[in-house]
Amino acid sequence: MEKALSNITVLDLTRVLAGPYCTMMLADYGANVIKIEMPGKGDDTRAMGPKKNDYSMYYAYVNRGKKGITLNLKSEEGKKLFLEMVKKADVVVENYRPGVMDKLGVGYDVLKEVNDQIIYAAVSGFGCYGPKHQRPGYDIIAQATSGLMSITGRGRRPAAACRQCHGRRARRHEPHHRHPHGAQRPHRHRPRPARGRRARRLRRLQP
Repeated sequence: MEKALSNITVLDLTRVLAGPYCTMMLADYGANVIKIEMPGKGDDTRAMGPKKNDYSMYYAYVNRGKKGITLNLKSEEGKKLFLEMVKKADVVVENYRPGVMDKLGVGYDVLKEVNDQIIYAAVSGFGCYGPKHQRPGYDIIAQATSGLMSITGRGRRPAAACRQCHGRRARRHEPHHRHPHGAQRPHRHRPRPARGRRARRLRRLQP
């Protein structure tokens, strides 16, 4: 049976958890997801455990169902190849800090000139604008900013980050469950032909 997003091509520039989990769900819905990694290093989670036969199970889990290539977006040749891919794509997903894609010369303003129907989905810790938008958004920052760490620790011991707790996992995964729907909604409901749009997801780290 044909899946809901089988006619959609997604260029996945994400790494670690927030972005890869989003694009994993798009792949589960049938999208053709192409994960783009830096040559030589790749996604940080390739080095994370647990591992089997020296292969990260973490990486395998959040990148299932995707195709993969390496591309150096800091080189002119890499940018040129990426822009050629954008011409035939429907969605671009990235979870760099706001402004990084613009510095690389492949931000939304550039991509929409190449493909005016492209849907650009950006996942970041504190949104794409505002007084805290340049701050990184890692798990321990989310725990501290949300107040979760204020109820941890034992007795007079200082607060500590939760390592394996349901609250932590729910908070980490909540935005990743929502962003795939934000990325696909403009595509599924826009008339043809139509212009794309930029979908921004705030991970709600503010208390």
